[in-house]
Amino acid sequence: MDPGLLTNYVTDEEKARELIKRKLSGLGSYIIDTVAINLIDGSLIDWCIVLRLNPMELMRRLLMRNWPRCKVVENVLAEVVGSSLSMAIDLFGKDKIIEVDTTGKGIKDIIKYIINHVLSGNNVVGVVDWLDVLDTDFLVGLSREMDECLT
Repeated sequence: MDPGLLTNYVTDEEKARELIKRKLSGLGSYIIDTVAINLIDGSLIDWCIVLRLNPMELMRRLLMRNWPRCKVVENVLAEVVGSSLSMAIDLFGKDKIIEVDTTGKGIKDIIKYIINHVLSGNNVVGVVDWLDVLDTDFLVGLSREMDECLT
């Protein structure tokens, strides 16, 4: 998608939550692919899969897609601190979470990992801590860039 075509919409979250719940309630099995997990009623899911990616790789990929620099920095910082994982835990509880570090892995390996954990009924949380592996200069640079974006 051309980043110039990206548009922001204001969503009525309550209406969206009810619509999703109504549409999914009668279905047996389904997979939801979304970053808006706050719109999913926890009673509708068995598992929440949180895909993680090394922030430096995430930055490289988003820049290659010509995303606006401030949006890249925002997304990379969110990955650094694990905001998606944190939100998933808050919404669904640790027992329903499978966290996956996708860095350097092929799709077949990622799917196998997820299926193995789903079939065994084992959750996975806490496998990623980017603060242990990232260079301090990289983190300071991100912080400075975010400050510039906010001014």
